[in-house]
Amino acid sequence: AAPRVLEVGCGTHKTEGAVGLDLLELPGVDIVHDMESLPWPVESGTFDEVRCSHVLEHVRDICGVMDELHRVTAPGGRVHIVVPYFARYSAFKDPTHVRFCTFETFNYFVRGTKDRDRGYSRHEFRYVVHRLNFRKGPRGRLGAWLHASSHRNYERHWAHVFPARTLEVVLEPLPDDR
Repeated sequence: AAPRVLEVGCGTHKTEGAVGLDLLELPGVDIVHDMESLPWPVESGTFDEVRCSHVLEHVRDICGVMDELHRVTAPGGRVHIVVPYFARYSAFKDPTHVRFCTFETFNYFVRGTKDRDRGYSRHEFRYVVHRLNFRKGPRGRLGAWLHASSHRNYERHWAHVFPARTLEVVLEPLPDDR
């Protein structure tokens, strides 16, 4: 069977075969719903893959939305998130952006990270993918090299000089067995 895919904040760019959830009633949107109005009108464990591309930077209640992403993803499923990187000018250009993400932002939801223990979320994930995406060319290669050398040093000293374009994470929801 084909994987069941939910695209949150899909707008008019929904992938063929996916279920689209968006605030606006647009062509291709299957579920018109404000993603910050919890819970979503979706059964628990419904989707094998949930995609959030350039949408979480618009969310005020990131903890509630992360809990909801955990709830609607099937066991063994994946949550694919892409957000503008905080140092990229476009992260601040859009007046609807309310959140800015560093390389460590999603650590608060990932088991085994030092930030996880703060209790912001009831549920846990594990990283499958955790990376910054840089532009092509020498400036992008230098930024990627600086980040690979030390992500903290990169964010403190170099991120605004050689900014990444996006932060990309793929998360696997972990069972609530703790």
